[in-house]
Amino acid sequence: MAETQKISVLGPKDTFSDLAAQKYLKSHSQISAEISYQKTIRKVFEDLSCGNSQTAVVPIENIFLGFVWMTLDGLYDFSVQIVEEFILPIQLSFLSKVRHSQVKNIFVHPAAEKQCLNFIEKNCGEARIIHTDSNIDSFDRIDEDEFCAAVVPGHIYDENEKDYPFSVREISDYPNNLTRFVVLQNEKYAKKNYSEKSNKTSVVVYDNSDSPGILKNIADAFASREINMTSIISRPTKQMIGKYHFFINIDGSIKNDGVSKALAEIGKNYPVKFLGCYESVNE
Repeated sequence: MAETQKISVLGPKDTFSDLAAQKYLKSHSQISAEISYQKTIRKVFEDLSCGNSQTAVVPIENIFLGFVWMTLDGLYDFSVQIVEEFILPIQLSFLSKVRHSQVKNIFVHPAAEKQCLNFIEKNCGEARIIHTDSNIDSFDRIDEDEFCAAVVPGHIYDENEKDYPFSVREISDYPNNLTRFVVLQNEKYAKKNYSEKSNKTSVVVYDNSDSPGILKNIADAFASREINMTSIISRPTKQMIGKYHFFINIDGSIKNDGVSKALAEIGKNYPVKFLGCYESVNE
């Protein structure tokens, strides 16, 4: 019998986060789930943490824009763990009923605008940019008058292309636009028995010391054991200027002796929060 649960994602329906949740479900046919749409990424974390949902799917990194700060803050603030990651191709398209030079208003989500700014400036440089709450909100507002256009996900373009004769299928400034999503579970229920494929570990290290050298100490703990740090991202603690916590991804499982000893060494001087051990999407 299929497992029944709720999956919390950033809404509304048909966003890229929704597509990511659908992709997750297709790869886990044993799971029967209802998708719960939230207004913000923080609301996704709150929904998961309080037990309204059993799983959450959130974006964590775009190939062009980098890491998603709201997701990093949620990983630090809430008792959740990463249990899986995967890649979703991102196609952004342009819908318009009029020639590009005639467009007066373009509805676009701020993140989408940053990914296709060259197209907008080259083709609709005189148009007014109107930011929206989501890519779906952009589409919902396109018919406010006949001189409006919208930047929308590729699947929305495919469903509506015939109604907008001056549309363009792919407008991303760079080819191969991708977003990495992570699957989260409440810390109480996250997988504890990591498989042999669990070859990536994520942690956050908090600097609560008054002495310099945290980055060197972290790097030395891993380098001395020949452990590769694939990324290290700093975020303000929001407590005082110049204080940061560091999100770190490393190659290797937490069950690896070198990894566990490196983290134990770091933990002697700085609080370390374990964020998950899972199969790397790059493998």
